[in-house]
Amino acid sequence: MITYEQLQMLRATGHVQRCHTTPHHGSYSLAEHCWHVMHLIMSLHPNPSLALLKAAAYHDSPEMITGDIPAPAKADWPNLNQAVKEAEASVLDLIGIPELFHDLGVEDFLWLQLLDRLELYLWCLDQISLGNAHAEDMAERIRKGLEAQPVIPDQIKKFMLHDLQFVV
Repeated sequence: MITYEQLQMLRATGHVQRCHTTPHHGSYSLAEHCWHVMHLIMSLHPNPSLALLKAAAYHDSPEMITGDIPAPAKADWPNLNQAVKEAEASVLDLIGIPELFHDLGVEDFLWLQLLDRLELYLWCLDQISLGNAHAEDMAERIRKGLEAQPVIPDQIKKFMLHDLQFVV
């Protein structure tokens, strides 16, 4: 059973701002991001599991303590990436959802990873449409990473090919 304090911490995660190192228009909170990831799953996945939807809702919750550390920083400093993973596991314990990713199968985890990145790509497109050139480099990095992904479920691949003109 979750405690009141843990619930308050979970609620606070929604206020964490994403992409704080990239100048952007408006707010982009974890609450918005997770909501959009969940809706991508419900729109594209033929039969999403409850575990996948829970993981989508809470997958970035540890960032309430660690902050949203940019992916390039974690990629450039593997020691930082490992420390962040350890910290995030501790935070999941602290807020009472240590099993969050334990119930995900390989396919569900793949869906979460891909749609997490795809949601950020769509946010970049929104920013670019508002005239924010700062989002262009991020969008291009995400696009190249998704196009190079060796395994993509058919529903996601179809969306990427037909609606976003990806080359996959």
